[in-house]
Amino acid sequence: MTGDHSLFFLQFTAILDTVLQKLSRYDEGTLLASIFSFAKQTTSGTSSGDLGREYVNCLRSSMEQIRQKVIDDLFTLALFEKLYTSQMTMICNWLTERVDRTLHSYQVNCLSFLIKKTFAEFEHSRQGIPEDVLNFKNYQTIQNRMRLEEATAAVSEASSATRSPRTSALGMFEKAKKLALS
Repeated sequence: MTGDHSLFFLQFTAILDTVLQKLSRYDEGTLLASIFSFAKQTTSGTSSGDLGREYVNCLRSSMEQIRQKVIDDLFTLALFEKLYTSQMTMICNWLTERVDRTLHSYQVNCLSFLIKKTFAEFEHSRQGIPEDVLNFKNYQTIQNRMRLEEATAAVSEASSATRSPRTSALGMFEKAKKLALS
């Protein structure tokens, strides 16, 4: 790749790296995880994660600009293939670093949204990225892990929902009291 196109690739790698670093704040056992988790619960009602949505919107917009400005379809296809595989490899590596931890629900929601929408963007791109590139080994690894994480999150939510209403009301009251006092 040359000049501006290489820069495009490097910028998206850096953007995804920043998103993953921000998601790392929610890692189980880190000092700031409970603070970020609590803050996210009280300030955000979105289920897909703001970071995931912002990233996908940026990717979608940039891909559309590339499609409009670059005439060479083979070059664009090669660029998009490289971008897709590198992004999925980064996410796979990030998940592999956390293989011994359960992801926080915000991480799961954000990554699920990001992965599904990114896959869809490249799958439906007019350049026609081949199926074997879209479903390469790292993507399959990501899909398996995310299914596991989504199932774990669903079980956790179901178990917390089955607690007695009195316990839930008391818990909400305690949270509200802490917020009011802070």
